[in-house]
Amino acid sequence: MPFRRWFHPTISGIEAEKLLQEQGFDGSFLARLSSSNPGAFTLSVRRGNEVTHIKIQNNGDFFDLYGGK
Repeated sequence: MPFRRWFHPTISGIEAEKLLQEQGFDGSFLARLSSSNPGAFTLSVRRGNEVTHIKIQNNGDFFDLYGGK
């Protein structure tokens, strides 16, 4: 399966912020592997001039976003 433009498996949170600030716009996002939790993902989203990082964990039958389904 080819990688999607929004999937950046090897970049850090700092690199994600830089990429979104330099090349993104409000609402731009990317997904990456979590560096702090192996097997999880992080969704990095640009909101205005800030970037928010949302942890996505696979809990078997569903994905958990910050404790909510």
